[in-house]
Amino acid sequence: MGSAELKWELGRNPRLLDDEVHVWLANLRLPAENIATLHTTLSPDEAARAARFRFQVDRDDYIAARGVLRDILYRYTGCEAASLAFSYSRFGKPALASSSDAAVQFNLSRSKGHALYAVTLRRTLGVDLEYVDRSVDDAAIVERFFSKTEVAQWKALPAALRPEAFFNAWTRKEAFIKAIGEGLSMPLDSFDVTLVPGEPALITRPSPCTWSLRDLRPLEHYAA
Repeated sequence: MGSAELKWELGRNPRLLDDEVHVWLANLRLPAENIATLHTTLSPDEAARAARFRFQVDRDDYIAARGVLRDILYRYTGCEAASLAFSYSRFGKPALASSSDAAVQFNLSRSKGHALYAVTLRRTLGVDLEYVDRSVDDAAIVERFFSKTEVAQWKALPAALRPEAFFNAWTRKEAFIKAIGEGLSMPLDSFDVTLVPGEPALITRPSPCTWSLRDLRPLEHYAA
């Protein structure tokens, strides 16, 4: 994403300016009647994917996340939620299929009952949301996926700061590879991000970098 102002948008009819990114947060744990209503707006392929989830909570989270996405995009495009069609890159990044709506760019991420959405105009962007689970074996993940520079920075931190640093780096890396649309086909150690708590969110390699990062703290115990 190029330089743009981040904005937490709460209005029913948001106006999206060229230099803005609107960020939406959704609680996916909704009453059954709300899930049923959102399910009616899904496309056949989305409904089929929802049906493949083994556990009800995962199925409902997916339905809610996709249904809320459609409701959000309706607010920007004026197209009814159920009529919106998506196209997907070879690595699965979604976009609005209609050429008349192509100016509206978006990305989404969900984790442990919540979803985060980012919407902008004519800019490529990615977003990642992660529940900060301190039982995760972050040391093993850091050693396997992070660059040598990031590993060294992470190991140099006091143990108490390492979980936050890990999720800082992980969400920044995930958001970047989602933005460029390559997913995990792009090695996570092929670029560097800042991770030390309190430091600005930046891509430090390659340099200079035309992409910008923004650190988000949408909820307690979540990183984004």
